Amino acid sequence: MYRFALECKIGTYGGTGEFCAECGEPEETGYVCDVDNLYLPRSYVGWWNILQDVTDESQSLYCDSEMNQNATRRAECPSMWPCMPGSSCLGNNTCEERYSDESVRCSACAKGYFKLNGSCEECPDQPWLIPVTVLMVGACGAFIAHKLDKKQVNLGIITIGVDYFQVLAIFSSANVDWPPALKSVYNYLSAFNLNIDLVAPECWQAADFTYDQKWTVIELMPLTLFGFAMIAYVAKYLWKVMKGRKARLHSHAPKLFGSTVTIFYYTYLYVTTKTLSVFNCQSTIPR
Repeated sequence: MYRFALECKIGTYGGTGEFCAECGEPEETGYVCDVDNLYLPRSYVGWWNILQDVTDESQSLYCDSEMNQNATRRAECPSMWPCMPGSSCLGNNTCEERYSDESVRCSACAKGYFKLNGSCEECPDQPWLIPVTVLMVGACGAFIAHKLDKKQVNLGIITIGVDYFQVLAIFSSANVDWPPALKSVYNYLSAFNLNIDLVAPECWQAADFTYDQKWTVIELMPLTLFGFAMIAYVAKYLWKVMKGRKARLHSHAPKLFGSTVTIFYYTYLYVTTKTLSVFNCQSTIPR
């Protein structure tokens, strides 16, 4: 009696005696099948291999039909998922140095890096300088705006410039392979959108900020600004009362209200973009 076993050739994968599944072009499918008798394929650059349970109906949907036929011989099958961004995955389920190998599809930043507009950037040597700088720039901007208002300078001219830079900054979050220099410019311009990612909260010592937490902070930004405005209004009112004033106790309300609306105007584009970002789903369905 003669016995023989069939083996899968290059371009396919499957164990000895199993049905062979086609790998296709690695750039399109993510499967790398470059040797004979390959039990599990490797993931290509920009792809991540997630093993699916062939006995679980919901997971077996992502398996090749040949692998489902091999369910009696194996418990798991490979499925390739694209990484976002694609440059984060180097292939064979390894991540580029800026991304954590412990995260699925290199979705998290490695230690010493923070997420900025979808990509991981290196943390500065002195991360505490970032929020301090932001506060100083904000204070200077408020002082300049106050001086211009006192001189009755129309702030509409400044508003046009801010609007222009805010729209340009939106391009940094687009899924486009921008040149590094242009990407840096877009990231810097996102300061006009009050981008919380520029503060690099992940780089702060003993800080562990998740996407959900940052999203919540951004959503609460309008309410926080309104709260500060109300505190300023009440403080000014009480100061006038303590000074013994009887008239024009609320004279500061119109200007304070106008300043608050202006700040809302500058932040609405960023807040709206982040609010709707959770619905901006991009297809990551595997082969």
